[in-house]
Amino acid sequence: MGYKRTLINSLTGVTQMALHRLSVQVLLLIFVVVLTPMTVLAQNQPPPPAAPNEQLLKPKQLDALVAPIALYPDNLLSSVLIASTYPLEVVVADRWAKENKELKGDQLKAEVEKQSWNDSVKSLVATSDVLSMMSTRIDWTQKLGDAVLTQQPDVMDAIQRVRTKTETSNKLTSTKQKKGTGNALVIGNAAYKSVAALKTPIADASIVAETLLAAGYEVTELHDLGKANIGPSVRNFLDKVSASGPNGAAIFYYSGYAAQSNSENFLVPVDATIKEESDVAKEAFRLRDFIDELAKTPLAARIIILDASRDHQFGLANSKPVEKGLAAENMVPGTLVAFAAAPGVVSIDGSEDHSLYTGILVATMRQRGLDMEQIFKETRLQISKKTSRIQIPWMISALDSELHLFGASNQQLSQNDSKPKKSQSKKMRNHRVPIGAIRDLIRRAPF
Repeated sequence: MGYKRTLINSLTGVTQMALHRLSVQVLLLIFVVVLTPMTVLAQNQPPPPAAPNEQLLKPKQLDALVAPIALYPDNLLSSVLIASTYPLEVVVADRWAKENKELKGDQLKAEVEKQSWNDSVKSLVATSDVLSMMSTRIDWTQKLGDAVLTQQPDVMDAIQRVRTKTETSNKLTSTKQKKGTGNALVIGNAAYKSVAALKTPIADASIVAETLLAAGYEVTELHDLGKANIGPSVRNFLDKVSASGPNGAAIFYYSGYAAQSNSENFLVPVDATIKEESDVAKEAFRLRDFIDELAKTPLAARIIILDASRDHQFGLANSKPVEKGLAAENMVPGTLVAFAAAPGVVSIDGSEDHSLYTGILVATMRQRGLDMEQIFKETRLQISKKTSRIQIPWMISALDSELHLFGASNQQLSQNDSKPKKSQSKKMRNHRVPIGAIRDLIRRAPF
């Protein structure tokens, strides 16, 4: 019930705003009555308003109304509810955001603050897919806003009902299905040409792929992807995930170099040439495109793992070093994003056959009974202790339900417990994907 208390506090301003709007409407009505001839008023009398009870939405109608947003994190949900009472500002903000796509990070925040919109609308600019959905479905947005203004307690109760129903459904599903099933794309980039080659990504990718195969996932493992094939490979994965249906999970793992530019993360192909920060967006693959597209696909869970916080050395030769470490990602509903190190921090590769992060992560993944959030928390604790807090893995999660790789048991899955199927990478590893641009990563949001 903590979320309800938080949202009620956040919506206090809505009630005040509703009273303000009512007073304005009354003043306008008086103004019109005084200045309008009574004969005209008599000729244009509107039909008598419906009784208040007839205008209120019933519980089932409210449940359907809030269903698309009920599982959002509380802070995002609060913003959506309040912003829905400003529908015109939502439309204006969405158009503004689309016209200013080039703005990122602090520059975007500064420009948004200059706008006269309500704070709730401003906050949604950072979650452009949600803002776009509200603008596109303006009738739904207005209906939600009306409900928030006139039936605030009922709206909160509807959210609670939808969440409770979903949690119950998830529990019933987990008792029937011990393993998570779905699709996984595992990439290991090691043979870089313009910077130092990496030792562990191929082995890292292989051990992750074997673990996911043993857990029942259909895995595509790819090595040393260049600029021409990283985009099509991701596109193929997105198509496969979309075709698999809403009950599965999607797991993406990447080991190699990554770089950040303008507070965004980019996965670096092995043939990229990055001499300064302006080269990053031209030469590398923008992670946000993938995350946004994946978020539009109905799935039980989305897991994105980056073992890519490496000391990349990009730009040093030209005395224009690119910022090291990864940029923090925003929370995305139904998605977990994990880094080998905290944002802006370089990870330790170690001297073993596998990177420190992936080695401990896989060992934890093979423990039965742990859900995904527990896996990454345990991995973080072990690495933090082993490195005396020099390297602290990072995770942000908005998963809607628990996702287990292996059944509930205190036993650990050894490598011999389940003989992994052969990964598709054995055939695809050196296969050249036809050169071509990524298809537009834009689809309608599934609301």
